[in-house]
Amino acid sequence: MPTLFVFAHPRCTCTQATLKELSRLKEKVGPQMAVKVFVSYDPQDAFDGQEIERQARSIANIEVQTDLNRKFARSLNALTSGQTVLYAPEGNLLFQGGITVSRGHEGVSPGAMQIEKIVTGPFIKTQFARTPTFGCHL
Repeated sequence: MPTLFVFAHPRCTCTQATLKELSRLKEKVGPQMAVKVFVSYDPQDAFDGQEIERQARSIANIEVQTDLNRKFARSLNALTSGQTVLYAPEGNLLFQGGITVSRGHEGVSPGAMQIEKIVTGPFIKTQFARTPTFGCHL
């Protein structure tokens, strides 16, 4: 199944909107997509990360991991809190961008609609979509 990676910074005020949109998206696509949220921060930010990790863990059927020093985020060239990347089971990139409509705002967004379309529609291996990401620098 496709896997969605979501990168979040605990001090970014846009992160809560991203997680709320992620929850809505996960409800729509259900078990057709795996989701991994990486809370990226430096060790001195560890306390700030606890609330965001708790909020992310409240979303059913997703995996939440700590990404100290942004090591995993760097490996996927994730630069912004709220950035999401969707990979096909074979490993090719299907989507890159954000799932909020603007900075810190919830609501129907082109990114979430593209992910839903890719995951629930006819699967096309060459399909790729990109949308802007609204958030703070990781």
